Amino acid sequence: MQDAVYLLTKASSIGEIFLLTRRNVYLILMSMTPDSLKAWRAKHGYTQVKLAQALDVDEMTVSRWERGVYLIPGFLALALWALERKRGEKKVRGQ
Repeated sequence: MQDAVYLLTKASSIGEIFLLTRRNVYLILMSMTPDSLKAWRAKHGYTQVKLAQALDVDEMTVSRWERGVYLIPGFLALALWALERKRGEKKVRGQ
């Protein structure tokens, strides 16, 4: 894997690492904690209700993730990363 390049992004409170090779891009996500989810939500201006709507989950699910009642699923970090990108694209386009 001598052609691999590692990038560590600090654009969010999610620790994401991109492994780039000539043929593939892999996104390796670090697990989120209830506190990191709360911090992400606060940083990006989402209420629990708005985040639940954006993720198409029940608002109680977000609350339960943040209180540690439910384990935070591994895909959530990817979903939040996608929300960040979506919002960034809207800002670039002036929406």
